[in-house]
Amino acid sequence: MENEVNYLDIETDIKADRMVAVYLNGYIYEVCNHPRSFFVDLFTSIQDELVVGHYIKFDAKHIYREFGVMLRNLWCTHTAAKVLRNGKRNKDGSPVDNSLVGCLYHYLGVRDAAHNDKSEIRTNLSIKRKLTPKELEYIKADGDYLKKLHEVLVGYVQTDGLGFVMQVEMALIPVLIEKEVRGIRVDTDYLRHLVAVWTRGKRIAVGMLDRELNKIMHLSTRPALFIAYNYGSTEQITQIFKDFGLPVPTKKTQDGNKTVLRESNDEDAISEYIFEYPNSPLKRFLEVYLWHQEIKRLITSYGESLIEKVKGGYLHTEYKQLGAETGRLSSKNPNLQNLPANGHGAKVRRCFLPDYGEVFVDTDMDGAEIRIAADLSKDPLLMASIKDGVDMHSKLASATYSILAGERVEISKDKNPLLIRGVKLIPGRVRDRHKSVTFSYFYLGGPGRIYTIIGDDIRKFRSDVRGACKEVHAELGRQLPVLSAYLKSKVDTANTVGFLTLPKSGRRRYFNGSAYGDAANNDIQGINAEAIKVAMINMNKYFKQTGYGRLVLNVHDQLVSSCKPEHAQEVAEKQKQVMSDALTYFLSNLKGSSTVKITKNWEK
Repeated sequence: MENEVNYLDIETDIKADRMVAVYLNGYIYEVCNHPRSFFVDLFTSIQDELVVGHYIKFDAKHIYREFGVMLRNLWCTHTAAKVLRNGKRNKDGSPVDNSLVGCLYHYLGVRDAAHNDKSEIRTNLSIKRKLTPKELEYIKADGDYLKKLHEVLVGYVQTDGLGFVMQVEMALIPVLIEKEVRGIRVDTDYLRHLVAVWTRGKRIAVGMLDRELNKIMHLSTRPALFIAYNYGSTEQITQIFKDFGLPVPTKKTQDGNKTVLRESNDEDAISEYIFEYPNSPLKRFLEVYLWHQEIKRLITSYGESLIEKVKGGYLHTEYKQLGAETGRLSSKNPNLQNLPANGHGAKVRRCFLPDYGEVFVDTDMDGAEIRIAADLSKDPLLMASIKDGVDMHSKLASATYSILAGERVEISKDKNPLLIRGVKLIPGRVRDRHKSVTFSYFYLGGPGRIYTIIGDDIRKFRSDVRGACKEVHAELGRQLPVLSAYLKSKVDTANTVGFLTLPKSGRRRYFNGSAYGDAANNDIQGINAEAIKVAMINMNKYFKQTGYGRLVLNVHDQLVSSCKPEHAQEVAEKQKQVMSDALTYFLSNLKGSSTVKITKNWEK
């Protein structure tokens, strides 16, 4: 191609999930008019040149999947717009529009009539016929504006100091495309076994819910003869509270720019309700209901709907690079970022397997959130836990349980039972559970959040549950005073300046005057996200150079690759170093660290 910069747009048959036409540098090539070899040569000719598009990952993925050509030098106007306006909202509180039509209007002031009926046009595109004049006009209008939009966005990226962020995001696109197209192997037989176990558990939970309601039915305002609740219906769960004459759980939600309380029975609202009303006659029922919902969610997320997505033994997710405003990846169809690491669903991870004849190399950033929080805040206890090996989690858990027990309690990694005021505890388990209390504080989580994590233990020691949670929360502030001040300073900055900027990378996140927990934790989560993206890019380069394996999965700060057993040790050493170096780059006073293991199936 003569162009130094190529402008690309792919149109597809949505139903067939196949390419219909290609817009490239002012020309439109219909797939039905050319042999496959024509497109292979066309895309190969621009493989290493700069290729610009809106949703370029979508375009490049179709090219790779259908023609086997990976475009390696990409620039996405959609990603640029999201990076530039990350977190921004319209006046009514809705997210800004970063679609091509939205970007053309916002950055160029363009409203083209060719975009009228865009949704209908795209829906009707078909591989079985030639394009109509109206469809050709629409495709050309999209493509012809790319050059000007690209030039304007490049200027804004440079002005806002977002060059590094765009460099990382663009280098990541081919990495994600290959992971999506090649997928990860799944043991569907074992997954079906888990689904059967969960289904039995759900039936048991329903029976328990019935029994708990029957115990207190005399308190209901409705005759027991006509009571038949559907526990899968959110409306009927709400009705239970009303039938017993009890307050209905509520949750804060955004209505435009206003925060309002609405009736809710999601898990957070129910947990908060139990905390607020510890003597409610529905308390035991609600505890069982939370268990029922956990099992229901596992069946819904990892049951037949997931098994049906496995093709040829492999599951293909879709990664969203900017799935969170912190810059963290997310995934959908299915969501592999929320795979449970603990509880009833932890065994789901065993269903994921390396490629045939290979092993997993599984690397986890070692204490990434604490390491980042220590580096940013300089809190003495956090720094001591990293530099001197102080067992911070045992220290904080000991402080919490000393408050609950009213006497000095020593929590450690020990797995031998500890008897405290007639209550038997396993110190190691208590310590692990209390980690979530500590991490909730990184979001400035309050007493209610503490209750949702260790409420069962609190009730064993204290009748004044709310008071106990407030005391524990206050003690966390005393143990981590510098961190507390740092987190509050991030909230203040977000609310006064209107945005936060990550150190080193320069990624911005805008807030809208009501920032709190997300602002407090923004830099911790953001640096973690930047580090894992850099690690993925560098490991992918290594695999391309050596041919030893490939990346197959990542969940937050965990990176998993598949390789031949004879290369596993070298890959493990390299992956461990790459992960550690990636985090070190974004820290000022500490070094990153990671742990690695070689295994035949994937577990946390």
